[in-house]
Amino acid sequence: MSELRTQLNVAALCSLLNTSNKDCLVEATRVYGNLTRSKDTRDFLVESGAWDQLLKFLDWDDQELLCTTVGILVNMMADWDKRVALKEGHGIERYFTGIQFALSGTNYLSE
Repeated sequence: MSELRTQLNVAALCSLLNTSNKDCLVEATRVYGNLTRSKDTRDFLVESGAWDQLLKFLDWDDQELLCTTVGILVNMMADWDKRVALKEGHGIERYFTGIQFALSGTNYLSE
């Protein structure tokens, strides 16, 4: 029953990825960052089309959204088919650009 509940939550979150409310997007991607530890969740994101929306977030200039999106993509790379999907549409270049922007101005070594 727990797995079914998780999948229902994952599906419900998909609608939040289409909002223009930045705070809502950040919170939804934070939750997805945790849920994408599950292969079923990673598969659902690709099958539902949410994957494409996540890749669009790499083009945003909001540091917090980029950090949470990069975290999701790190989890997604656990599956070979997701790596191939990232290569499509210049996803790799956008991914690394997103990482660079997300980390710009942040000195993690001094913390």
